[in-house]
Amino acid sequence: MKNNLIWTNGTPLTDDTYIEQTEKELGIIFPNSFKEIVRKYDGGIPNKPAFVCIDYRSHKIIGAFYHLGYMNPEEIGSVSDISSISGEILPSGVIPFAEDGGGNATCFDYRKNPENPEIVYYYHEHPAGKDILFVAHNFDEFLEMLFDNDDGVPLSER
Repeated sequence: MKNNLIWTNGTPLTDDTYIEQTEKELGIIFPNSFKEIVRKYDGGIPNKPAFVCIDYRSHKIIGAFYHLGYMNPEEIGSVSDISSISGEILPSGVIPFAEDGGGNATCFDYRKNPENPEIVYYYHEHPAGKDILFVAHNFDEFLEMLFDNDDGVPLSER
């Protein structure tokens, strides 16, 4: 696994039905490395949940990945549920896949490249037009930049 990540609280999918249904519903194809993680750890949390938003130069945290599989309605939403709710807030082609627990989301941005989406961060407290912040050129790069937020390495050295 990229960046020696260990995943917790995830649920393995029994087959690719949920992945395929979500892709079809959203009109996108998820990166293969994202699908690999979801197959084993749907809704999981990486042991290195922190990353830096390049545009904002700020330390952000992943609370959990959204689920692709069936969800209990009282739990956090699925990718397709969150995307349909966010359709009024996020631009078309920006698909959230993880949340931080505070109303912000890490997203795929399919607007420039539908085959290899960038990773962006939706920061709900910023004004519209300045609320989507660049994180990484693709999902693999994003996985490589995750770090343990308790490791003591200053952001300036990342």
